[in-house]
Amino acid sequence: MGNYRLLENETTGDFAFEAYGSSLEELFKYAGLATMSAMVDLSQLQGKQEYSFEIESPNLNMLFYEFLSELIFVKDVKMVFFTDFEIQIRENSGYKLHCKAKTTPIDNLKQDHFTDVKAATMHHLIVEKQGEQWYCKAILDL
Repeated sequence: MGNYRLLENETTGDFAFEAYGSSLEELFKYAGLATMSAMVDLSQLQGKQEYSFEIESPNLNMLFYEFLSELIFVKDVKMVFFTDFEIQIRENSGYKLHCKAKTTPIDNLKQDHFTDVKAATMHHLIVEKQGEQWYCKAILDL
């Protein structure tokens, strides 16, 4: 079973989290939710619209970094928060991710906003399998 946890004492001025999943897809889902939870109370999001994207990358760490970067980019351009994720990851001569996600328009009057995530970072980025679970640790620039 997947989940995420905020790492409050990991960094100052940035947002750090770790996530777990029984599969890569579940890991990415919880990393996406952790990223959104830095910015907004997830319980206030309805997720009625849908947004899809694909990413290809030569390695898993870059795929993860580009996934988080895409979420942040779309949030800024389309003015939406992501609330749910259906993710497929295929490995061949690299990695290919397909994401279909639910979104909610950003509304300062209806949502409690915490901070704004500006970028994903490669600083201390970890994506690895630990026993039967997948694990990641990431730091986001605020």
